[in-house]
Amino acid sequence: MGSPKQASWPCPRCGAQVPLELDACTDCGASFLAGATARTSTKLPVVGDIGRMSQGQRLMMGVGAAVVIMMVFFVVVEIASHVF
Repeated sequence: MGSPKQASWPCPRCGAQVPLELDACTDCGASFLAGATARTSTKLPVVGDIGRMSQGQRLMMGVGAAVVIMMVFFVVVEIASHVF
């Protein structure tokens, strides 16, 4: 009979198996959740990378998009009311 397998976590940087009781990789020194806080990048034409904008800039962009959508909806309703 073999000995029970020791529980481990895979290093996000080098892929080595590290025992659970350790907080950092013994091979490369990466921490347990190294890179877990990396932001995803969302790039829009004309606007650029949203992930690099401040919270206020993203809020203003959302408000602007909502206003544009409401204006388009208003124009469509006005045109439709004259047609029907």
